[in-house]
Order: sequence, then structure tokens, then C-alpha cells
Amino acid sequence: MTSVIVHEVNLFITRVGAKPSHIYYSVAYLNRISSMVAPKDEKVRVMVLRIYFSLFKKLLNSDLAEKKEEAPPAKKDRTKSKKENERASKGKPVSNELEQEDNKVAELVLKGVNILMAKCSDQLFDSGASGESSSAEMRRLIEEETMSLFRLAHHDVFRISIQALKLLF
Repeated sequence: MTSVIVHEVNLFITRVGAKPSHIYYSVAYLNRISSMVAPKDEKVRVMVLRIYFSLFKKLLNSDLAEKKEEAPPAKKDRTKSKKENERASKGKPVSNELEQEDNKVAELVLKGVNILMAKCSDQLFDSGASGESSSAEMRRLIEEETMSLFRLAHHDVFRISIQALKLLF
């Protein structure tokens, strides 16, 4: 039953037009699931970890896209008056609000991965016969996302970089 709920939360997060606040609360819900249910259920553990790392990719790609968009300076439109240019520049949405929401989501995702690793560290590093495939899958997922974790370690927000370093080491 838990795997069905986690799958539906994943569909909710990845749907087109999901607001950052919706993603934030969904990730907070996944954190609760990862702390209570994931240590007991291997399938849910791997599903939650995949969702977290897909959110990493989504957040890092949006950060890189925003930086590329900011790179070329905006040229002044010489055909309009100074007042019209000011109105046009004020009409653009401020990217700090969206970035703030992305920072909140990134921090929650990192906390969730850290909780998942702390609760499941004995299953992850023990090579038992029953959970060998899921622990190998989790190790593979972590190794794939190591570079993105290093990128997050150099993030502007201190809490995010601490969480990433905590996960790396």
C-alpha cells in the first residue's frame, strides 16, 4: 500500500504545472514516509531515493538554466521611452521568489536523503542475502548522483551545502 502512495506522490510531483509549494509539501510528506516506513520496506526505500534524486536533477537543471538566461545583458530598446523601458523591466517576475522555493525544496530533499541513509545504514552497508539487490541499487543511485551532490556542496545557502556535505561524507 505504501508503494502505491509513494508512486502517486511521484506522479503529483512530476506533473506539469506543479507549484513549488505543492512540491515542498509533497517532499515533506515523503520525508515522513522515509523516516517511518522505508527502513522496513526495501521497495519503498528505493522508490523514495529515486524520487529524491530526480528532484535533484530537476532543481539543478533549473538553476543552470536560470544562470544561462541571466548571462546575456538585456539591451535597451531605443525605440521606447525611459518610462516604458522601466515599466517593461518591472513587469518581469522576480526570480528570487522562485529561487527561494527551490532552495526550500532542495533543503528538504537533502534532509530526506540524510534521514533515509541514517535509518537504513545498517541495511545499506550489510550485504545480507535478502536485501542485496536493493542495497546495490541504492549504492548505484548514490554513486550516479555524487557529482550533483558536489555541486550542491558549493551552493550559496549554507544549510544546503552542509546537508550535501553530510551526505557525501
